Amino acid sequence: MNERESTERHEQQEPNFYRFQDLITHGIAAASAEGREIDRGTARLIAHTLGRAAGRDSALAAFGRTGAGTYDDLRPEYLVLYQEPTTPPTVRHWIDWLGTYLVDRDNADPDPVLPAEHPPIEQDDGLIQSQVFVGGRSFTAYVPAEYTGGQMAELEGRLAEHGLDHWTALQAYLSLPDIDAMAEDMYSNFKEAFFGTYETREEALRALSPLEEWESDLVGWALDHGIDSHAVTIDHRPIYEQLELAYDLVERNGQIHAFAK
Repeated sequence: MNERESTERHEQQEPNFYRFQDLITHGIAAASAEGREIDRGTARLIAHTLGRAAGRDSALAAFGRTGAGTYDDLRPEYLVLYQEPTTPPTVRHWIDWLGTYLVDRDNADPDPVLPAEHPPIEQDDGLIQSQVFVGGRSFTAYVPAEYTGGQMAELEGRLAEHGLDHWTALQAYLSLPDIDAMAEDMYSNFKEAFFGTYETREEALRALSPLEEWESDLVGWALDHGIDSHAVTIDHRPIYEQLELAYDLVERNGQIHAFAK
């Protein structure tokens, strides 16, 4: 690699769109609940994140570092990312918020390319991904698209009572995209659906499938045919794949949490 190639690689870094996802999501949720644009800090976090893709000398990166830059400076760069097919929908949603923040701040004409409003990234069941803050930490949860700041505060209070910040199984359950964290029966449904926490996939297999019975049958078959029982084994991979069809298996912090579907 020559000096120029090295410089170019440093100029445009591999984007890590989700490094500040929790902070950005919280900033957007607060703005949405209060019916306002995002604050300056959230706008800078979005620009900093986009600047990782646009390059360290880009207007986006500069705005992320210093807050300096205008709508006219940043618009050409974020539109390139907005129209890039590989840009995740969540990041396009962030660009929408950044664009309207800049329009509002600079009293510019609305951008004809971006949506006039901020449509939430909504699933078929009407839930959107959000962040709840409990015990000084943020956790992923799915809530109805139309929620208020007061409802979110009530939810965070209930989750604190349930010990969300210490209970990894509940954290895993709320990360499932079809679980409405605000549903009245969410906690009772969690307790009913939760099967257990396992340290390895094999441990989960032995607890949730007839694996040990099958292994015993295989040993018996091998002995009946004069084969060393250690010479034949069961491939766990297809069994685990079938297990995933029967259970929601969430791998989190080195553990596997199993829930009934």
